[in-house]
Amino acid sequence: MQAIVGQSPRLVLQIPGADPSPPLERAQAAELLRRHLQRVVERAVAVGAVREVEPGHGYAELDRRYVVAGTSDERRETIFLRFRKPGLEWLLTELRSAP
Repeated sequence: MQAIVGQSPRLVLQIPGADPSPPLERAQAAELLRRHLQRVVERAVAVGAVREVEPGHGYAELDRRYVVAGTSDERRETIFLRFRKPGLEWLLTELRSAP
């Protein structure tokens, strides 16, 4: 989860089973994502789009396929990632999940 959160100092999360968060500290965001993903088996993740919407602000859209552990029904969701580039590197600032 640290690799997903990266060097972002704060991250907004909107994931199933949790209320939309205010900006969370890096460690707290990583732990919440870890708990969210621990009960699933990933099948595939594909990049749908990556765009810089204005200088220093961009997003990526991921199509995720997975099954909940102990089941066989495949589920899909779209994950939206918002980034900003305050310096040389892009930082993740928001992760939203939509069925």
